[in-house]
Amino acid sequence: MKRIIIILLAAVLMLCMVACGGNGETNETGEMSKEELLAVAIELNIAKMREDVDSNKSKASLYTGNVYLVTAYIAEIETDYVSLDYSGSHVINIRAYLPTDVLINLTEGSRITIVGEMGKYDVEEKSIASGTYPYPYFEMRNVYFVNDIFEITGVADVDDYETFPNLASHEMNRFFRLIGNDGITYYVECALYEIGDGNVIIAEKTINSGESITITGRQYVHKTEIVTGYHGNVPIVSTEYIQAFKDVTLVE
Repeated sequence: MKRIIIILLAAVLMLCMVACGGNGETNETGEMSKEELLAVAIELNIAKMREDVDSNKSKASLYTGNVYLVTAYIAEIETDYVSLDYSGSHVINIRAYLPTDVLINLTEGSRITIVGEMGKYDVEEKSIASGTYPYPYFEMRNVYFVNDIFEITGVADVDDYETFPNLASHEMNRFFRLIGNDGITYYVECALYEIGDGNVIIAEKTINSGESITITGRQYVHKTEIVTGYHGNVPIVSTEYIQAFKDVTLVE
């Protein structure tokens, strides 16, 4: 009789284990899927997060454990994560861990949107020529890529074009200016042959200077160096970051 009871108990235990974890589609790590993350994500205000933590380190606990939708620029790409900042000034404060097949298609300076879970806050020491400095950062885990196409509306300024060196190819990229409705001047990358006398051609449509347009494209921070003066014969170079767009489509 005792043997029968033991066998029955074993059978019940096996059934319980199957009920709890036997579904092959279950995420064994317990992590949320991309769709589940997007359903509950809060849009992160990175500027406020930095302000909170800079003023009081204990406020980092207000952010850890939450699910966030983050839109920011890629400051650095490492073997298993990207470092993000919100302004393109390359002040790094979020490390987002992404799969390798996603990382290899990203570019430094590009603006992207991701979703994921905010992990620990930590500070490490970074070395520079003059010594070391504290480098605070948050980790984001269970991260998914969401988007790298953005939309902007503004007034075209195409009376002239700007040229800035492409630091990767050492060629000159050409841009026309778009004065955004948000007050920011954006530089829209285009080929020289697309620019006429006071107009520019986008997708075979002529855009005149002063015309209000809406475009979509890949947004990025373009690093450029400008000579601001000379110290004797040595140029004084200032590094500036401009807000730029490429792969642009005109929204009708």
